[in-house]
Amino acid sequence: MLNVGWLGRGREFETGRCAPAVLAILSRLAATPQNVMRGLHYCEFCEEESPIRIPVPGSRSGHAWLGTGEIHVAAKDGVVYSAPTLIVHYIDKHSYLPPAEFIEAVLRLP
Repeated sequence: MLNVGWLGRGREFETGRCAPAVLAILSRLAATPQNVMRGLHYCEFCEEESPIRIPVPGSRSGHAWLGTGEIHVAAKDGVVYSAPTLIVHYIDKHSYLPPAEFIEAVLRLP
C-alpha cells in the first residue's frame, strides 16, 4: 500500500489542475470511506469548518464527510493507494496534484 495525499502545514506538495473526472470519482469514493476513525482530521491549510461536507450526487446519503477516513484505489499493477478523504478538498481548494500513477488508477475505476 502506498500513501498519497497525506498533506500537512509546513510541507511542500505538487500543485496543478486535475481533471474534473478525478474529483468526481474521488468524491464518490469518499462517500464510502475505508478505515473510518472516531474523530476527524481538519484541513491545516484553511479555516473551513471540519468535518467538511461535500455533495455526492447518486450516493446513498447524497454527501460525504471529509477528514473521517481513507480512500483506497487499486492500480492495474496491483499497487493499492491509500489517501485521506480530505484529498478531495486538497485537490479542489488547494490545487494539490497527486502523482500521475494515482490519477491513472483513479480514472480506471468504473
